[in-house]
Amino acid sequence: MSHRAKGLAIVMLWILIPFMVLAGPTSLEQAVDKVKAQAGGKVLKAETLQTQPPYHRIKVLSKSGKVYIFKVNSETGKVARVGK
Repeated sequence: MSHRAKGLAIVMLWILIPFMVLAGPTSLEQAVDKVKAQAGGKVLKAETLQTQPPYHRIKVLSKSGKVYIFKVNSETGKVARVGK
């Protein structure tokens, strides 16, 4: 590998490592923040369920008065609305 290629590889790692760390497990607090940013409203209840995969279950009262339930995969951070 040339000197230039090694330098480029080091720069790429320097740029990508922070994003790889951020993509790790999602805490309950982070999950609540994600859902609040996505759905707005007031969080009524938030809990972590130790299933496979583990996820956070967050119940939200929307500004229009409807109650929604969200699941946030605690390993990936993916948010899904699962019910009213």
